[in-house]
This record gives sequence, C-alpha cells and structure tokens, in this order.
Amino acid sequence: VVPRAVPIVEAMAALVIIDAVLAQDGRVASSAQLPPGPVRALPPSMRRADDPQAEAEKAAHQAGEKVVDAQ
Repeated sequence: VVPRAVPIVEAMAALVIIDAVLAQDGRVASSAQLPPGPVRALPPSMRRADDPQAEAEKAAHQAGEKVVDAQ
C-alpha cells in the first residue's frame, strides 16, 4: 500500500490544482462577456484592476472629489 500512496497523493494534488485553474478560467471568460454598463455600476473597489475609469474614480475618491460617469 505504501509504494502506491505517493503517486495517488500526487495525482490528487494535480486534480485539485487543475480544478482551481479551470474554475478561475471560467470566471475570467464569464466576466469578459459582461456588458460594460452593469460593471460600471459597481464600486471601484469591485472592478478589475486594469479598468482605467475605476483607477480614476479611486484616485478622485481618495482626493475627496466626485466623479460623474461620462457615458
């Protein structure tokens, strides 16, 4: 039993890791299909880090200014 335990544990760990990778890929693919309107309604802290408008709103919020959406 002991000689077979290491490959079994390695295989189970690989399955857990690939499951997490596929779940994350699914979330990324789903979010790419969302229209920008509902995403713009989210607070800047919940938007993607590479969203330039979210970055501008965060900076304005920290400076105490109010940002009006141009769209």
